[in-house]
Amino acid sequence: MLKSKKFILSLLGAITTLGMATLNVNAQALTNRVFGQDRIKTSVSVANSGWTKSDYAIIANAWDFPDAVCSAPLAYKYSAPILLTNKEGLTDETSSELSNLQVKHVFIVGGSGVVSHNVEAQIEAKGIDVQRLYGQDRFQTSIAVANQVGTSGSIVITNGYNPYEALSISPIAAKKGMPIILTDRKEAPDTVVNYIKQNNITQTYVLGKADGITDDDGVADNSIFPNPIRITGANPYERNINIIKMFSNDLDFSKVYLASGKAFADALSGSALAATTSSPVIFVDSNMPQVTKDFITSEANSVNNICVLGGTGAISDATVQKVETLLSTPGGNSNTTTSSAISTQ
Repeated sequence: MLKSKKFILSLLGAITTLGMATLNVNAQALTNRVFGQDRIKTSVSVANSGWTKSDYAIIANAWDFPDAVCSAPLAYKYSAPILLTNKEGLTDETSSELSNLQVKHVFIVGGSGVVSHNVEAQIEAKGIDVQRLYGQDRFQTSIAVANQVGTSGSIVITNGYNPYEALSISPIAAKKGMPIILTDRKEAPDTVVNYIKQNNITQTYVLGKADGITDDDGVADNSIFPNPIRITGANPYERNINIIKMFSNDLDFSKVYLASGKAFADALSGSALAATTSSPVIFVDSNMPQVTKDFITSEANSVNNICVLGGTGAISDATVQKVETLLSTPGGNSNTTTSSAISTQ
């Protein structure tokens, strides 16, 4: 509990200058927002809040998710932030952050059609070593990243046309050393099949519905995946919560990250930061489903710090206040999933 108004005002001033604004202080949790004027500047603010120096950094396209959503386990392995940039050129803010962090090695995730050769040349001109991880499509790129990450025997399989399940599990996969592999809904591409054959995979977490009516709803067939456990739900928000519940014993709920469930970028850069504290990323928006509200309430006794990823255009102050209200009412422990959410079939 803060003891003086003077201390609160000094804390507000100090945090705001770092691109992090304190929204509210109450007996339950300290809430702050990490943001920039756009998604690229937000990724820089995220990096600033988690790193003062880093030998490594991940560079990904700020506007297209397929190559980027498998990046968190790579970032965690190399203790690196995920920095976003435009396709055709390295932004000034991202360039400056590479210098500020004294980065020596950069992994670019995706081919030149995603992050151009010009970006690569600009980074190399700063005296930074660059390694590009890519393939002919999003599936091959995820395998290239997986090969760099390595595996302890467990992998994540998720639909390559939907970023939200991958982002939900990103901090967890990062901590557990599980590569996130993208696949098509109807069948796994040959590159994914070959990866499984060539590696000693003992556990597969398959994310998303098996009976989705559109191609981005899930993964239809899990027959080729070793020892599959499917984590599903009626919508991205429910799947987000079911994924978090599944791995609740691996997470520290004293700090939680809030991200928009309608735009991938802030959750992507934030996932690398969340992994450093074993924190979950919870999707929130103005119309949160009941499953999200119930889960937030259930963790009221655990949460001491709320980090909001992105500006008010991504998550409004009103939405943050709703979360704070939910956390002000202690609830029971609901860290178990229902049989409809998890399947080994």
